[in-house]
Amino acid sequence: MAKSISASILLSTSCLLLLNGCALDLIRPNVTAAEYVEQHKYKQALAKLLTEQNALVVSLNKPMPTQNLYSPPSMRDSWPYATDYEIIKADFLAKRANDVKRADRLKALLKDINSKSDQYRKKLISVLNKETQRSKWYEASVTAAQLNENVPPHPSIEKSLHRYHVKQAQAQRKVDTKVAIAQAHYLIEKEKEFHFHYGKNTQVLPHERKQLAAEKKALADRLLELSAAAIEVQDYHQAEASYEVALVLDQNSVAPDHGKAITNGLAQKTQKTIRQRQKKLLREMNAALRNKEFSEIKKLEKILSHSPFQGQAVKETLLKAEKLISSTAIGLDKRADKVYRQGKIQEAIQLWERSQALFPHLPGVKDKLQRAIKVKSKLDKLRNG
Repeated sequence: MAKSISASILLSTSCLLLLNGCALDLIRPNVTAAEYVEQHKYKQALAKLLTEQNALVVSLNKPMPTQNLYSPPSMRDSWPYATDYEIIKADFLAKRANDVKRADRLKALLKDINSKSDQYRKKLISVLNKETQRSKWYEASVTAAQLNENVPPHPSIEKSLHRYHVKQAQAQRKVDTKVAIAQAHYLIEKEKEFHFHYGKNTQVLPHERKQLAAEKKALADRLLELSAAAIEVQDYHQAEASYEVALVLDQNSVAPDHGKAITNGLAQKTQKTIRQRQKKLLREMNAALRNKEFSEIKKLEKILSHSPFQGQAVKETLLKAEKLISSTAIGLDKRADKVYRQGKIQEAIQLWERSQALFPHLPGVKDKLQRAIKVKSKLDKLRNG
């Protein structure tokens, strides 16, 4: 029994040793593991139990004392009728039994703390994801710090923190770009004001002119860096805005490859947007064709028939729509002919109107509809006369 308990504790110890980043200097000796749990500091609580685990492992792996050992005089006073070996053995077994009980309690405590830690981790990750999605960066930074400091490492934490850091970095880049562009406009206006008062004579206030030029150059370099960072994440619109302002500040900032990358990126993004839009329209058209929603079909047909939408899929879908519309219009025309011969003039008129609305160029429908309307008008006069 002692060996199995010892093995389980050794396994638990090895698991705890994987709590990388959890240094023992974070643990205060006067704070119990339960108090750390109350504060939701599960990493610290688990590390607090590490010392006790190690001590138990050493104690439970001690061998049974042999008869060569002798008990100290103090033990002989407590055990006057026992031999030295019996005294030491009895003391050893009592301590072993106590260690086994401690090991059981520790195992249950570890299970409880790990369960609470898992629940707390899931809660914090959910909060962090929501704060990241809503761009609440201060709140998200507090939650991220809690995950790092108080919860044992887990793949889901790494994934959530990575998403937070990436999105936070992109948000920071956008803010930095707006600030840099605003500063650029300020320097441009400042230069205009300088020229207004002192002209372009470099002999007037040379130090101030040199300082202004240095500020413009430094800001142009910063804008080029921000533009390059935007290109890396395919934010070509902001990359273009940053690059254009950098060129206004410093014409020597021209970087042909940089500008080409922006132009190509914008073109690719435009083509990608068109492809995505086309796929969406084709899905909507196919759904409308299945459900025979003719008003939606005609609307989508009008959109897909024009540039920039093109390709075999578009041609085939438009052909399906045309066939469905024409066949439906022909069917309505035949039904109108049948009911007209039965004397149901009003019903025939309604069917021909639907047929004409679907397919205005269907031969004969317009004439039949006009004739039916005239017949109905004469019949109405006769009835009312």
